[in-house]
Amino acid sequence: MRTITFLPAATLLLALAACGPASLPHVTYDNVTTEPETARPAFAADLAGASAAIEEAGAPWKGGTVKDGIRDSTTGGTIRTITATGGLAQVFALPDGKAWQVRLISRPKTGCSESAPLKAALPNLVATLAPATPLSEADRNAIGDDLASTAPKTHDLTAIRIVVSGGCSHSMTLTAL
Repeated sequence: MRTITFLPAATLLLALAACGPASLPHVTYDNVTTEPETARPAFAADLAGASAAIEEAGAPWKGGTVKDGIRDSTTGGTIRTITATGGLAQVFALPDGKAWQVRLISRPKTGCSESAPLKAALPNLVATLAPATPLSEADRNAIGDDLASTAPKTHDLTAIRIVVSGGCSHSMTLTAL
């Protein structure tokens, strides 16, 4: 059994040894970039505008500790994190400062958290991030209902993808389309 697998491997090695450097393709690295891809959709709001919309949403993110300077390895931009007692928010911005993703988490102080803060923040966030995107009452109700699910649920609006999940920590991620 070993000779059967050894012979093809030996043949392959001999064939590769016969190939000289002249037969190898020449690879150049002139067009390779070390910067991440930045051609992705962005919201109308920049980092400051998206952060202000989160602050306006109130509890549990209002008055949280802001941390800047985290590099977004996906885009080469930045991530702003807002940490408060009952919640966490992140704003992901492209190198040009435009926000491309916002993530809100409602954390429990004791027991499990509630989805009410996320439901309340949704209309203002959609209006700030993508002003031309309609948010119907049916959309709001469906998104609110899905916050009770522990499995992530996705809702695509005109210019925003909204992914929500429930459980003991409720989360909502808005991504520009």
